Amino acid sequence: MVAASPGADAGTQPVGIAARPPQVGATPTQIVEGFLGAMSSYERGFGLAEQFLTPAARDGWNRTAIEVYNRTVTEPSPPSIVRLLYDRAAQIDETGRYTRVPDSEPQQYPLRLEQDEAGEWRIATPPPFLLISSFDLSRTYGPFDTYFADPDGRVLVPDQVWLPTVEPQLALLLTQAVVDGPTGLIGPRGVANPFPADTLVSSAEVSGSVVTVVLSGPTIAETDGDARRLMVAQLTATIQASLPGVERVDLTIGGGVVDVPDISGQLDALAGLTTPPAYLLSDTNAVLADPSATSVFTAVPGPLGRGELGARSLAVSLDRTTAATVDETGTEVWRTPLTDDGEPVLVYTGQDVAPPSFDRYGNLWLVDRLGDGRTSEVKLVPPDGPVLPVLAPELDGDRVSDLRIAPDGVRVAVVAEGVGAVLRLGHVLRGEAPEVDLTVDIPFDGTVSDVAWAGETDLLVVVRPADGIPRPYTVSVDGSGATQGSQTGITSVAAYEDRPAFAVTDVRNVLRQASVLRWDQVSTGAEAVTYPG
Repeated sequence: MVAASPGADAGTQPVGIAARPPQVGATPTQIVEGFLGAMSSYERGFGLAEQFLTPAARDGWNRTAIEVYNRTVTEPSPPSIVRLLYDRAAQIDETGRYTRVPDSEPQQYPLRLEQDEAGEWRIATPPPFLLISSFDLSRTYGPFDTYFADPDGRVLVPDQVWLPTVEPQLALLLTQAVVDGPTGLIGPRGVANPFPADTLVSSAEVSGSVVTVVLSGPTIAETDGDARRLMVAQLTATIQASLPGVERVDLTIGGGVVDVPDISGQLDALAGLTTPPAYLLSDTNAVLADPSATSVFTAVPGPLGRGELGARSLAVSLDRTTAATVDETGTEVWRTPLTDDGEPVLVYTGQDVAPPSFDRYGNLWLVDRLGDGRTSEVKLVPPDGPVLPVLAPELDGDRVSDLRIAPDGVRVAVVAEGVGAVLRLGHVLRGEAPEVDLTVDIPFDGTVSDVAWAGETDLLVVVRPADGIPRPYTVSVDGSGATQGSQTGITSVAAYEDRPAFAVTDVRNVLRQASVLRWDQVSTGAEAVTYPG
C-alpha cells in the first residue's frame, strides 16, 4: 500500500488514510495499513491505534517519538510478518524537536503479528515511535515556542517543539513541554530549567483569560521564590505565545497558590531596546544608518561616519553605542564608540577575521580563519578585558564564514565550510573558558554562505543551490518551514525581529525586503549591511 503525501509523484493529490478500527477477518497487511491510518489520525492516548496491537504490545508501546514519511509500502511475508518500507522525511524526538532528513532516506521495519483467541491478527512488535505521513503531520501537528531561562535568570531563551495542533488541551501540552525541559538546541547546558525533574503536571485549565497550572512533586514544594518567579515567567511566555487570549498564568504547587509577580516581560531578549536602524558600510568606508526606518541612510556620529577607518565588515552592539569593524586586510578588529568624539581602539589582530557579532552583554564574537584555510578559532572580546579563546570542538577542521549570536545571548548560528557549507546551530556555555556547543545541522539543497537572526525562532540565510545563483531563504531553527525567496544574486543579509530584512548583492546594491517575493533597491556601493547584534 502507498500512503500519498507531499513528495508523491507530480499530479497526485495527497490524501490522508481514513482511520477505522480493526475489521473482522482482516489480513495481516490490512491490520498494518489500518494501524498506519490510526497513527496519522491524532487522538490523545492513540486508543484507536492501540486496538491494532496485542495486549502485551499495547502495554509496552513507546510512542514518544515520531518518524515522518513521504510514502510507505507494505510487503507481506506469510504467515505472520509484514515488512513496512517508508521514505523518512523527518524525525521528531521525545522532546518535540523536529529534524528534517534530506533526500527521503529509505527505512524498513518488520512487524510481527499474532492471532488472538478469536483468530484475529494483531501486531505484536510495533515500532518504538509513531509513523505519520508528511501530509497528516502538517494537518495535525505544528511548531510551538517554549521559553527557558538562561543560566543566570536574566533572559528567556525560545525553543521550538512540535505538538498536536488539534489537541483541545494545548495549555496542558505546553506546560508539560516546559516542565520536561528544552530540546537539544539549547539544552541541557545552555539554559537552567527551575522545575525539578520529579515535577508532575496535574492540570492546566483555561478559564477566560486565565490559565491555572497545578503542579506537584516532592522536590518542587521546596523551591524558593527566585525559582518560582522563573517558573511563572517561563509558563507565561510559553502559553501566551500560543494562546493570545491568555492574560495571566496562575501557578499552584502542592495545593498552594504561588504569589510571585510575572517578570516574563522583563526577561524578553529585546526588552528596553528601541526599534533599531539598519547600518550600511559604504564603499567609501563610511558607516550609515536609517534611523527613520525609511531606508534613507545618513552618516553615524564620529570617525566611522566620516569613513576614516577602512573596513570590509561591520557589527553594531545591541544598545547601539558601539561598532566593530574588520579592516580591509581582514587582520585587524577595531571597536569604536558611535559618538562624535569616539576613538577607535584596536582589540584584536588575526589572520583572516570573519564578520563580527555582538551579544547582549557587549561582548564581541570573532572567528579567525587561520593560514591553512581549514582551521578556525573562535574568540570572545569583552568590553573590558583580555581576548578569550572559545572552545568549539565541533568546528575542528572547518573554515567558518559566519557566526551569529542570537539576541538572547545563548543561541548561536554558524556557517561552516566542512563538506560544502552547512548551517549549524547550538548554544553558548559561559564561564572562565567559554564554549560553543553546536548540536543541530540544518540541511539545504545547496551551499549556505550567510545567516542572520530574523526573529525569535526564524533565520534568514543565503543559499547557493546547484544552479550557482544565490537566493535568500527563511527557515525555522529546526529546519522546518523553509521558504525560498525569488531575489537572486544576494551575497549577504541583515535581519532583526519585526524589521524589514536588508541584503547586499553581488554588484554591491542594497535591497530592502518588501514581501516574501519582493526586494526593493534602496542604495548602491555597499560593502556590508547589518542590524545591531
